Amino acid sequence: MAIQSNQLNSTNIGQDNFVIGTSGADQFTAGYGSDTIDAGNGDDTVYGGIGKDIVRGQNGNDYVNGDNGNDRVRGGEGNDAVFGGGGDDRVFGGWGDDIIAGNSGNDELFGGRPNAGPLPDGMSDDDAFIFDQRDGNDIVWDFNKFGDDKVVLIDGGSYEIIYNASNGHSKLIYGETTVVFKNFELTDDHVATIDFSTGQMSPGASDSLSDNQMQQIMDADPLIM
Repeated sequence: MAIQSNQLNSTNIGQDNFVIGTSGADQFTAGYGSDTIDAGNGDDTVYGGIGKDIVRGQNGNDYVNGDNGNDRVRGGEGNDAVFGGGGDDRVFGGWGDDIIAGNSGNDELFGGRPNAGPLPDGMSDDDAFIFDQRDGNDIVWDFNKFGDDKVVLIDGGSYEIIYNASNGHSKLIYGETTVVFKNFELTDDHVATIDFSTGQMSPGASDSLSDNQMQQIMDADPLIM
């Protein structure tokens, strides 16, 4: 069933729907079923609900959450907060300074637009990849290709980085979470920590994250956890 939101700012969605948003600030909450949600332009808020969903924020500063299920989630162009939710997800930030989290499950994370080349003048693509100690086994495919990306660990505690020079991949081990960074040598300089329980953060968090990213991360707690 196809639904186009021409007048409503908030739409609750049933099962197996295709939904098209407006150019305004739309809000969508999907239920059970495998939904496809194209939020359209504007600063949108989208929850995919339970099921194998395809969710696209498109242009604008969006909050996009796949919720439970093996979802495909895209922020689109803009400074987005993009979350896979439960399940084995593929999460794409798109152009812009995004915060990206796969959450629980074995996820694949993409920061910008892979192999897109340098960004147009006036546009940045500095993403923050968020992990806690219970996120499963994840893969990050395009870390720091053309921007200044950052890994943000939100449970405090220690981590380990292992770089494999033979294949060019790095592995981050953080509690029960293992993240492979494809074709990138991850170092401590790329990692910031934020401990929500104490309010403490490493110098790298405040120095390298934009004000917008810091606000997105704080607004998302405890949704990230």
